[in-house]
Amino acid sequence: MNIQAINSLNNYPKIVSDYNSVRQKIVPKEKSVQFRNNNFEIKVQRQANDIAQFIIDANLKSSPKIDNKEPKKVDVIEKYDGHLALLRKAPMIDRIDYVIEKLKCGEYVSASTMAILSIVYGPEDLREVASAYKQIKSLFSGKGLVEEYDYRKAQHPASFFRGSVLHKSLNPFSAKNVDLDKLSDFGKWWHKTVANMKIWLLEKDKALIDTKVGKKIVNILDVKIERIKTPIEEILQDGTTKNTVHAYKFISDNKLSKLTVRAMTRTPVLGTVADATIETLEIINDIKDGENFFESFAKAGVRLVSSTALTGYLGAIGSKAGPIGTLGSLTLATYINEKIEQAIE
Repeated sequence: MNIQAINSLNNYPKIVSDYNSVRQKIVPKEKSVQFRNNNFEIKVQRQANDIAQFIIDANLKSSPKIDNKEPKKVDVIEKYDGHLALLRKAPMIDRIDYVIEKLKCGEYVSASTMAILSIVYGPEDLREVASAYKQIKSLFSGKGLVEEYDYRKAQHPASFFRGSVLHKSLNPFSAKNVDLDKLSDFGKWWHKTVANMKIWLLEKDKALIDTKVGKKIVNILDVKIERIKTPIEEILQDGTTKNTVHAYKFISDNKLSKLTVRAMTRTPVLGTVADATIETLEIINDIKDGENFFESFAKAGVRLVSSTALTGYLGAIGSKAGPIGTLGSLTLATYINEKIEQAIE
């Protein structure tokens, strides 16, 4: 029997008791919680309007008096969701899933923020998929993949903006043909301000290894770095010579040290700031749902650290296998991080 309100369960005090105990344990983010005993199965489902409204689905499992079970309907998506779980954790798909989920929960600021990040990362995500496809194709054709540099020995530093939709527009020299003499005083001020802002952003857009903290860690781990030229274009281009990215080759007898430094090379500082912003919004949403601030803060910290570490280390390992390894490792990192998130909830 399907009961739409708790008042309808007055004749079943055990169900009411079980329902109340389950409801108290519900984590605000969870969509539903199920409780089972010998006779009953209770499903408490949170509604999309983010208010404490629930639907009770109590099915009498064994009773000599009542037998009105409806045939169980199998949702096609639910049926195959387990098989597609890992695939759906590919970076681009995972971001889209996040946006959809937040829209359903009415968390529009979080959804909008991730949507903007998805747009910014979009071109680079598509390039990674295209590169992985080319590598797979080369394996079957036997021609081999033309590598930008030796992925097994070196790694180019990560960037938040390089390869994104903002790649060209952030170049301070992109408007160098503007005739400043024809601009008004305000126009000249605005032109200079925008150029300085672009330069400031590019200075901040660096990998963890290139920060003061990163350099100290490299010295402590005693890893030597050799710079290797690559054909990857930098954002900063003055139009006279082609400015390209240098990959880092790591020299050390300690494999863990080399892996750690490689992981830092794959970690963009602004990317970590963006992740921290998402987690801050999660904390705000949790507090609105009545969750304790310190508990929510601790969970957000665990999610941020685990996500950064998994993406860095697994990416460092997978990138040695080229585009396929990079895409696969990032997908696996997202999948494992979701399991960690479920465990701490």
